[in-house]
Amino acid sequence: MKTVRFLLAFASLLFSHLAFAQEDGFLWSVDNAIVFDNREGSQAHAPQGTIFLNRFSPGIGVRFLGNHELKGGTSYIQPIGIGYKRTKFVPTFYYTYNQPVKRQWSVSVGMIPRHKLRHPLPEILWSDSMAYFNPNIRGVLLQCVKDSLLAEIILDWRSLQSETQREAFNINANVEGRLGRTFLLGGHAQLNHLAKQENAPAGQGVNDDMFLNPYIGWNLKQGTALDSLQLKLGGSFMFDRCRAIGEWDNAFGLLVDAVAQYKKIGIKETLYVGQPSLPLLEMYGSLLNMGDPHFHSKFYSHTRIYSPIVENQFVNFAVALDFNITAEGTSCYQKILLRVNIDSDGWKHRGSDKKILNVY
Repeated sequence: MKTVRFLLAFASLLFSHLAFAQEDGFLWSVDNAIVFDNREGSQAHAPQGTIFLNRFSPGIGVRFLGNHELKGGTSYIQPIGIGYKRTKFVPTFYYTYNQPVKRQWSVSVGMIPRHKLRHPLPEILWSDSMAYFNPNIRGVLLQCVKDSLLAEIILDWRSLQSETQREAFNINANVEGRLGRTFLLGGHAQLNHLAKQENAPAGQGVNDDMFLNPYIGWNLKQGTALDSLQLKLGGSFMFDRCRAIGEWDNAFGLLVDAVAQYKKIGIKETLYVGQPSLPLLEMYGSLLNMGDPHFHSKFYSHTRIYSPIVENQFVNFAVALDFNITAEGTSCYQKILLRVNIDSDGWKHRGSDKKILNVY
């Protein structure tokens, strides 16, 4: 019996050493997100209703040779109050290579958790509804963080061609650089493609969607009592074409983002003025355009008043009121968002502010 106890104690010590003390070893993560999003109003672009769900995402993996990782798991998405009728399982399995020593860049391939993004896609490209139900990037994520420069390239293969579904993928680039302590210069770009299904019916066309959003920004919190004060001013250039029709539908506008936060109260404003964006939204919906449908208007003001009640490396709990105003109507979203993430790397550095969670 003493021998068995000794072996168990030794195995426990060895496992602990591999998991937490060395660069190589066992990796694990437990991620859980709860979303309550109640949508009310007279808005023409987005239907009223309530999204209430729990997304549970456990995962395991291994780090080897210092800079190689292999991870796998799943996301179990359970709408609350409807039983198991709309349950969704999303598999996660990906490989990551990190640059040795400085780790300034990395590449991940496979089905990659979307929260690995350092710079989430803007709402005009990726709506909150898409974020709730699509937790993974399905393809490649290339990231570079060097001094004051952040760059990411995403290949998201959304759908493979078959008799019943169309081939669909998008390539995105996010770039932002800091010039001194105040100025920001960056942009978002997208190439989005929706092809035909196999043995496509007559009239079904291949579709192209391109987007460019260069911007300049200012970090203005210095000299104020605010925890955050930032302004971004940019252009929105969208080019869409259904090849079955042949003509390009273009949409140009001004896109402004501003955020201010003092302690536990913040306000974020996104303003779009110009030609109605997402030109083919009414024809294809989210098959092609995955952005917030409110941008399909010549004027859109999205005002979010929020409170990050709990915000640390393991837990993010926030409440928000979203006011959506377009030329066609208004609406108000009431949101409660909770995300808990515990993993081997974060646990190793517990007590630090190394990782602040994105609430999605």
